Amino acid sequence: MIFSILAIEIPMSVTAQFRDAKWGWPKGVVRQSEKGVHPLEQVKTGYGDVLIYKGKLGLYDVSYLYGFRNDSLFIGEYILEEHYINENNYISAYDDIKERLYTKYGNPILDDIVWKHTLYQDIKKNWGMAVSLGHLYYHALWELEHRTNIEIKLQGQNGICQLIISYTDGKNTLSNKQPYEGL
Repeated sequence: MIFSILAIEIPMSVTAQFRDAKWGWPKGVVRQSEKGVHPLEQVKTGYGDVLIYKGKLGLYDVSYLYGFRNDSLFIGEYILEEHYINENNYISAYDDIKERLYTKYGNPILDDIVWKHTLYQDIKKNWGMAVSLGHLYYHALWELEHRTNIEIKLQGQNGICQLIISYTDGKNTLSNKQPYEGL
């Protein structure tokens, strides 16, 4: 099934770095930026605090989260909450959102489709299943001038696909981002 989304807005103004928030903002200020919407959940981890909300990214149902270290915002993520019977629809959603990021920000610095196991590589109708099994991984990355990195990835494990769009403070290292992947 192929579907098209007529309007999806990738939120980020020139001054905001994730939704209406800026890197370094404390939790209380970020909560206020959500204009009266209360987080669904607040999680404390060994790496920092996370505020989790439910919402929309265009027509897609998503969870979105804010990650804090030392009460300072350093990551925001959208996690697709759509559940498709045909796993190829996750690839279509990835392609749709990636195209909109490309339209807004230009070419990504990294744009990969990686086959970890090639069992389904020649059978395109099974690529969604290959993602869900961890055989196939999609990934693109933008580094923006105003200190924000945007990463979109489609990955899977144990028959479950996961599509994540991460906005990170460009001053953070990869090791600082890893604890929040997949929340």
